[in-house]
Amino acid sequence: MQKIKKNNNKWVLLLKMLFFFSIFFIGNNAGINGLIYPFIFGFYFAFIWCNQNVVLLSGCYILSGYLSTFSLYNLIGNTLFCLIFLIIYWLHYKIK
Repeated sequence: MQKIKKNNNKWVLLLKMLFFFSIFFIGNNAGINGLIYPFIFGFYFAFIWCNQNVVLLSGCYILSGYLSTFSLYNLIGNTLFCLIFLIIYWLHYKIK
């Protein structure tokens, strides 16, 4: 029974990450004049607010941003945004 439960948890995690990736990918393509992408930031904050895994969400966020537009600037911007937010999240967790 435990083996079935562990296997089921892996599939649930995989489906959740696929869902997050698809939301981030759609959000990366939905912008205002190709300059501002407010929807993806909102979803990123909302998922973290709902106690999802921050590291996996950041990976999905960076990967979806890079795959939507193959730009080094976009990759650097998304990576720095996630790093800054991870630092803020870690500080908030430590300070409580």
